[in-house]
Amino acid sequence: MRNYDTIVRRLMAEGCPEDEAVDALVTFEALIIGSALDAAAPDDIMAPGDAGAGSPAFAAAERARTAAASARGIRPTDRSFTLGVRALLRGLRAEWPRG
Repeated sequence: MRNYDTIVRRLMAEGCPEDEAVDALVTFEALIIGSALDAAAPDDIMAPGDAGAGSPAFAAAERARTAAASARGIRPTDRSFTLGVRALLRGLRAEWPRG
């Protein structure tokens, strides 16, 4: 509970209304748990394989994602997690009165 208390205090210090602080915390947990599942999956889990011919935009985007991750020496799932955290923080801050 102390860790939760620390996080809730920080969220409220950033402008999160008290009645939304636990909701924000649960939202972060959902992102983290989902990302943990992604991290356990094979790196090529999103590769379209033979279906790529029928989904050229998706196949190209996945190739670009994989190449960008490889160039940075990270897994594609790391990019997804980083984007999710960044988007979540920005979105929450935009919702909060001090946002």
